[in-house]
Amino acid sequence: MKKSVLLIIGVIYVAAILIIGFFGMEQVVYKEINHVTGIEIVNEGVRNVPGMGWVIYLQAGETNTIIEYKLITENGDDATYDGVDFIYDTETTQGIVEITPLGAVIFQKPNNAVCVTVKSEDTFGVEVDVWIFCYE
Repeated sequence: MKKSVLLIIGVIYVAAILIIGFFGMEQVVYKEINHVTGIEIVNEGVRNVPGMGWVIYLQAGETNTIIEYKLITENGDDATYDGVDFIYDTETTQGIVEITPLGAVIFQKPNNAVCVTVKSEDTFGVEVDVWIFCYE
C-alpha cells in the first residue's frame, strides 16, 4: 500500500478513538423481565380444591361469569408479558358452553360443567385449571 493510504487509515483510526472518547457510548438500561410464576383465580366464591384446581359454582339462575385472575411474579411486580389463553375442549362442550378470548364463560345449557385451563403467554407457560359448575 502507499504511504498516503496508510496515513489516511491511521488518521481515521486516531480520530475514531478521540470521537468515541469525547462523546462516549450511550448507556442503555435493560428492562428486567418479570416472568409469571403462578396464577390465582380471584372470582367471588371461588375455592381451591387440592387435586382438582380452582372451582367456581354459579348461583341458581346464573348462566355466565368472567374468569378473574391475578398473575403472580417472583418479585411481586407486574408481569412483563401479562397475556393469558383460555383453553377448553371445544368438541365436547359445543352447544353447551362458550368461552370468549377475554375469559367470559356463557352456559347455553345449565346443569353442566366445564374445565378451563388458564395459561400464561410468557415463556414459562404457567397454567391452572378452573372448573365452572352451572346449576338451575
